[in-house]
Amino acid sequence: MDYVPIGETSTDWNAKLTFESFTSLPDSDPVEMLAHEVLRDVDRCTFVQHFELFSGPENNYPTLVRLIMRGKNEITEKGERRKEKGERRNQDNEGNPGRAILLPD
Repeated sequence: MDYVPIGETSTDWNAKLTFESFTSLPDSDPVEMLAHEVLRDVDRCTFVQHFELFSGPENNYPTLVRLIMRGKNEITEKGERRKEKGERRNQDNEGNPGRAILLPD
């Protein structure tokens, strides 16, 4: 699900907030999930830098938050700053593994 400011669209934006949930990934590992995102970015961006902001339990779920800065992306034609959060939730917990991505202008 994407949110963009009034006056911008999902294809023409300067700021976008995206929420994704991966319901078919029980017992997903947040470290592996976000590492996969960085590797994917390396292939399609002019540069990638990433930093760990938080790693530990949040509401009793293993959680990882990373800041990812990307040069021009071949898909969006824009550089981006993203804050990504991954949580591990298994079938015994409410909810699903998910990721929130913040793309500030």
